[in-house]
Amino acid sequence: MVRLFWTLKGGGFRVFLLSGRDEEALGASTAANLAAAGFAGYDRLILRSAAYRGQSSVVFKSAERRRLVEEGYRIRGNVGDQWSDLQGDCAGDRVFKVPNPMYFVP
Repeated sequence: MVRLFWTLKGGGFRVFLLSGRDEEALGASTAANLAAAGFAGYDRLILRSAAYRGQSSVVFKSAERRRLVEEGYRIRGNVGDQWSDLQGDCAGDRVFKVPNPMYFVP
């Protein structure tokens, strides 16, 4: 994934990282883990705020992607390891499902 990230950055794409992880509980550790894995210079890390607790991943991620579109961004591609990453509004021109046999998010 980090190679894809840097290829996109090198190609001039803006990269936003959208995760269903809880912003308050896991925000700092998520950012630190991303940095340790080689992800630096992304445009924004978007995590689940208290306003979205208890809502489905599809509802949360759709709303955040819609917000990006309203800010003037065009979502060219969307990569995720869960189907819930790729469903809902403003999913992007292309979606790419990465296999993950370790867990499933409904």
